[in-house]
Amino acid sequence: ATAVPAPAAGPPPMQASGGYSADEQWLLAQPPSRYVLQLFASSAEASVRQFAGAHPGVRVLRLLRDGSPWYVAVSGSHAGRDAARAAIEALPADVRALKPWPRSVQALQDELQRRP
Repeated sequence: ATAVPAPAAGPPPMQASGGYSADEQWLLAQPPSRYVLQLFASSAEASVRQFAGAHPGVRVLRLLRDGSPWYVAVSGSHAGRDAARAAIEALPADVRALKPWPRSVQALQDELQRRP
């Protein structure tokens, strides 16, 4: 397995609380102006968790898509969309092949907070 660059320095993941996983707590603690890279997503939680387990630094978020659970693998914390786009080039080839893209932390925070 190849490694995804570790997220930029920030608070360590907290224990799950308030219905949010440690990875989701980490995202909620990020400044809303930042961007992460969405690497992989699926309705199959096991597939996303397996992907994350094979790529250090990847975090898994549980969102909703059409009212059903949707699991999203993200990495990094970048100052802006351009910085996030530039970080794609540093990803391992197998991860770049998945065509990752920048996602606004604000948009993901909003999605998490709308989740029941």
